[in-house]
This record gives sequence, structure tokens and C-alpha cells, in this order.
Amino acid sequence: MSEQSSCASHPDWSSFTLEIRCPRCGYDLRMLTVARCPECGWRFSWDVIIAAAKQRLESPLFEDHWHDRPLRSFFGTVGRSLLPWRLWSQARLEHVPHVGPLLTMVPLVMLLYAVYWLANTFAWRWFFSGFWSALRYSGPIYRWPYENLVRKTVFFLAVGCALWLSVQVYRHTLAKHRIRQVHILRVVVLSWTALVASRVVIGLVLMVVGMVLRKLTGPPPLGGRPPAYWMWYAQPAISLALFVASVSLGFRVYLRLPHGWAGGLIAVGLTWAMVAVLLLGLSFYYFDSLKNPWFSLLELWWPGVTRWIISVFQ
Repeated sequence: MSEQSSCASHPDWSSFTLEIRCPRCGYDLRMLTVARCPECGWRFSWDVIIAAAKQRLESPLFEDHWHDRPLRSFFGTVGRSLLPWRLWSQARLEHVPHVGPLLTMVPLVMLLYAVYWLANTFAWRWFFSGFWSALRYSGPIYRWPYENLVRKTVFFLAVGCALWLSVQVYRHTLAKHRIRQVHILRVVVLSWTALVASRVVIGLVLMVVGMVLRKLTGPPPLGGRPPAYWMWYAQPAISLALFVASVSLGFRVYLRLPHGWAGGLIAVGLTWAMVAVLLLGLSFYYFDSLKNPWFSLLELWWPGVTRWIISVFQ
């Protein structure tokens, strides 16, 4: 296979065999002699579009290498999602996403979170009560860790769905710029991955720091707060900041939308509003009260706002 296509002019189609499509509308660009898509009118550089086609072969993302190096590409993608600027600066609009592997990231990331949550529960129980007590506590007899995990899973999936719906508010702008839904899907999935994965990474760090501080300082006084309790509030704050940054950078840097930062902030605001309304509905429909395990999930992110909502509706 020849890949000669060096200059700004079109490649030699008689010897060039890579598949090249318009990153916006998906039109097949092979056999064209001008650097302009006849379908959507997008002007491009042959060098850039061909480099993106080659980059797919060398891409570290899970969606491109799920079949030949699944573990390495999965954890590599999760790690890159925690660095939004680097992720969206390296991602190219010319690199059209693979929808199937991209959607597969969702159950895999939730599986990663489930392993973290159960391991974290077991580790703390072991730390306080010993190994055998931890085994009993983490077993099927004790339902709390598993029920809480189910609630958190539903919560995170609701955030992802709400983000997708929120982005659809810009459907006219997206259609105007001929941006395909698969590119929106990439922004949604990888930004959502940053939200969930950051909880895992920060949670592991806090677990180690918390255990070390407990060993050094001993238990807190009766009714007092544990040492460095503020770090537990930093966990949702950092995760939320990464989520906002990833969505906004995806809009501005990756999708190249005008006013991408503002659009990302509005989309995230709508996302959390949808989730809050959903939890309000569940609370009143099933519990007739806001003091229930489902609505308490919001306290992980906005403790002050959650208490205010309870005071208004109770």
C-alpha cells in the first residue's frame, strides 16, 4: 500500500489506498482534485486530512485499538480523559469516531467504578474492623454497599444521558457547521469518562491519605470531624471542574465551535438541572420526601444547594 501524498495538492489516487472522508458530513473525498467538500462546503488541507487518516492507525484511543490491545488502549483513554486540554488538543476532527467501541467505554468505565467502590468499602472495613469482618461486611448479607453502588451507577448514567440531551439544544448551530452526531458523542462519552474516572483516582488517593492520617492522629474526638475532612469536599469539586473543562474544551478546541466555552458551561448547567429534576421527581413519587437515599446523591456534589432545595420543598 502506497501512502505517498506529500504536498498540499491532492494525492495520487492511482496509488493511494487509505479511506478518506469529510470529518463533518462523512462524504467520501477520494478522487477529488480540490480541497473542498462538495457536500458541506468545508475547506480542508490535504496534508491534514491524510495525516488524520494515518493517525487512526497510530491512535492510542480505545475506539481504534479495542481489538488488538484492549486493556492498554482502555486505560490509556481513561488517563487521557483526566487531562482534557491534552486530550482535545491531540484529537482531530478529521479523525471520525468509531461508534461501537466508543459506546463500549460506558459499561467498561462503570465496571471500573464498581470495582473501585467495592474495594474502597472493603479496605475501610478492613482498616477499622479486621479482614474477616471486612469479608462479612462486603458480602451479600450486607446490602448497603451494593444498593449504594446501584444508586451511583444510575446517577452517573443519568448524567451522561442528560449531557447528550443538553448538547442537542445546539442542534441548529451544529447543523449550521455540519458537525456530525458521532463527534458530539465522542465529546459526551470522553467528558463523562473524565467525571467518573476522576472520582476513582481521587477516591483512591483520599483513601490512602485518610488511613495514614488516621494512623498518625488517631480517632477524632466524639462529635468532632476527622483530620483533613475538607479533602472529601474537594473530590466532587475537582471531578466537576474536570467535567466542565472537558465539555468546554471539546466544544471549543475539538469541534471548533465559536463561543465554545460558553456553550460548554451552558450544556453542563442544563445537565445538572435535568438530573436534579429527575431526582426530585423520583423523591416525591417513591418517597414523598426529599430525605431519601436517591436525592442524597446530590449532596456528593452540591451539599449547600441540596440543603437549600430540601428547605424549600419540605
